[in-house]
Amino acid sequence: EDRLKRKVAAGEKGNTNSNLADVVTPATADAAFEDRLKRKAAAGGEDKTNTNLSDVVAAATSDAAFEDRLKRKAGGSANKDISTSTKKIGVVLASKDEGMVPENQAHPEEIAFPLNRAAVHFAEPRLEPIRENLPSDVESGSNKMEPNAVSDLAFDSNRQSVGTDGGDIQGGQNGQQSRSSARHSIMSSAISMINASVRVATEYLATATLVEENEVELGEVVVAERVGIFERKWKAFASFFCFVLVAIVGALIMIPALTKNKEEKMGPTPTDVPSMLPSSSPSFDPRPTLEIVQERGHVRCGQRRGSNNPVMCRAVASVLFGDPNRFKTFTVLPGEYQHLHKRSVDLITAARSTIENDVRESTTGSGFTFSSPYLHDNIVYAGHEFFVQCAEERNRHGECSSLIICRAGCHCGIDVVQSRFPSSFTITAPGNELAEMLFNSTCNVVTTSKSNLFGESVIKLSDENNSNVFVGDNPIADNSFGLVTRKDDKEFSDIINWVLAALIYGEENGLKNDPSRCQNFTSLPIQTIDLNFMNAVYCVGNYDWILDQVIRQYSLNPDTRNQISNGTSGMLYAIPFHDWDKGFSAAAASNDDSDALNVIKKRRLNCGVTVPDSFDGVITSSKKLVGMSVDYCKALAAAIFSGSPDQVNVTAFSQNDGFVALNNGVIDVLAGAKVEKKYDFANPSLNLEGFDFSSAYYYGNETVGEDLSIFALATREDDAGFSSFVNCIVWATLHAQEKSIRREESMNMPLLPWFGQDFEWALRDVINHIGSYDQLYEKHFGLISSEERGRNRLNEGGPLVHSIPGLSH
Repeated sequence: EDRLKRKVAAGEKGNTNSNLADVVTPATADAAFEDRLKRKAAAGGEDKTNTNLSDVVAAATSDAAFEDRLKRKAGGSANKDISTSTKKIGVVLASKDEGMVPENQAHPEEIAFPLNRAAVHFAEPRLEPIRENLPSDVESGSNKMEPNAVSDLAFDSNRQSVGTDGGDIQGGQNGQQSRSSARHSIMSSAISMINASVRVATEYLATATLVEENEVELGEVVVAERVGIFERKWKAFASFFCFVLVAIVGALIMIPALTKNKEEKMGPTPTDVPSMLPSSSPSFDPRPTLEIVQERGHVRCGQRRGSNNPVMCRAVASVLFGDPNRFKTFTVLPGEYQHLHKRSVDLITAARSTIENDVRESTTGSGFTFSSPYLHDNIVYAGHEFFVQCAEERNRHGECSSLIICRAGCHCGIDVVQSRFPSSFTITAPGNELAEMLFNSTCNVVTTSKSNLFGESVIKLSDENNSNVFVGDNPIADNSFGLVTRKDDKEFSDIINWVLAALIYGEENGLKNDPSRCQNFTSLPIQTIDLNFMNAVYCVGNYDWILDQVIRQYSLNPDTRNQISNGTSGMLYAIPFHDWDKGFSAAAASNDDSDALNVIKKRRLNCGVTVPDSFDGVITSSKKLVGMSVDYCKALAAAIFSGSPDQVNVTAFSQNDGFVALNNGVIDVLAGAKVEKKYDFANPSLNLEGFDFSSAYYYGNETVGEDLSIFALATREDDAGFSSFVNCIVWATLHAQEKSIRREESMNMPLLPWFGQDFEWALRDVINHIGSYDQLYEKHFGLISSEERGRNRLNEGGPLVHSIPGLSH
């Protein structure tokens, strides 16, 4: 532009009348100018001198308007700023060292150079500002251009010469030679400039733009600014921010879980309020439960319902620590046995005692040890008299078709109702809403425990509605609750059972709470048998006081069976076989392998029978208690050997000698064994380990306050499965009596599903050999009146509680 200005001002000589069209018109014939420029730019801008000038300028003159604009501008004032009368090619350069455009983003092959168009892009379509004070010392035809250089090409139609940075080309007025020379000079200069520009674009260029004067105001210069790091790397920053956000959210989620795990490892937090969800023990601890409890400093006591006065827990703590307050309570419903099995609690204060739960409880697949039942109850129908009779008769047709039975969702009688009536005849509801549902006619019959039937809510609603609740005569199920422990720790189970025995003993002997006799100690005696079980009475109270607390708390109606037996009513009692009529799960019916059973089945059963010191008869033909004990040995053989009662060796022993023989493995079971404290615990003074006892099958006629004689089958404690199997033999005779199943009807006995297929018919084989309990008793004692039999008859609702000999005060 400077050179053009100088030439105009100097008025260089030439043919001033020569029209620029004369110079450039011949070039308009070649339309391939633009394509060749593109190819040259792609090839690196090589300088080819033999290129025809028409190839360079043809495209520029194809537009007639272009020539006219040149003429008008040439005719203008020489002093006018040349920038307003020319077309300008602006090449915008950007150094890659300044971080503006990456080198690998320049695409020289995209160069377009139509002189009559608005823009030419040498790289990606990105407009970069023109830098200020750009140097103009660019030599035409050179192979190197400094960064940020700008080369301008200008044409002046009023002059005969065209200025380039390579020299001047003169054109004659009339001669073809002059025009050819001018064309050649213009071509060479243009190619040199293109070569230099393309080389710069290949190495430095970001964008090249052709602008018309009406598009961009000439002379406006904008300084390119460095792009900020956040703009250039926003994706990386966004990814990092998302990662941090996810990490924070994950930490917020994990913290409560980690806190919970820590609390479980640390055990329960001391509290006076029963916990609804006891924490699991961190891992299995093979040590005896007693040792673990002592180290912990308190006993974990599981309860079916929360209690503000957990008297049984206090009694256990009094014996273990001499302090009735060293316990923690947990509500274990639902899944009470699972909590005990996982060692979340050390015992459960009240759970339903059944043969199934003793052998293989369905939810855990494990058996549990139950104390003697201390709380008896029945499940009955109650409500409108007519519909209660329908329910008891299992009649749902005709006039009974309107029968609707409300049952508690967590009530233990729910399964027996399900087995007797379709679901369309029953409604499940919370236990505390049953009474109201009965009186608002939602249902006409409810199932409930008999002791809870006359609770305050039922009495209140009966008065308000001026109506009475009819109670059915036939219990649909029986409840017997005892203290429960794991079967794998017989020592701790014995302790819990003897705590209960001490409470009953206290009532029998008129002993009550006496803080002055509540012995507080810092360490347990060396032998478990030496524990002060009477602390349960002196620190807390006797059985009658404790039972009264339970009755008051739950508004129960006392059951006569929960009273001390004075010998005038039967004490023989068959606990329920399983949880109602619900059948057996696959886990419950799986084979419970007993090492003793498998060993015995390969030989013969060795059974000892205790006899009085003066006995001199033939044991196999004896009567009364000895003869009854022999028959139990034969019944056990029949159960083991598929109905064959002769696969047994029977040996007579005195009481002490019989336990020694059992302890040493000389015999497998001892019949007629006397249940006493000194035989229940390990007793170093007698050189005996502890023993298991079956349900009692014979009682003495001692009065209240005297040590009661209790006889049962005894086994070693090293095989809990065999002990449970032996207990089933005695239970079978009591169950048969309760269900009126005589010897001739032995097929009515249930199958025994927990010991494998070889023993499924065990209960039937027992009854087939010796019959029901009454049949067995009459065989050895003759036909005598019920009064003469005393406690040795089936309990029919009379007192059923008595202590075990061995305690003293």
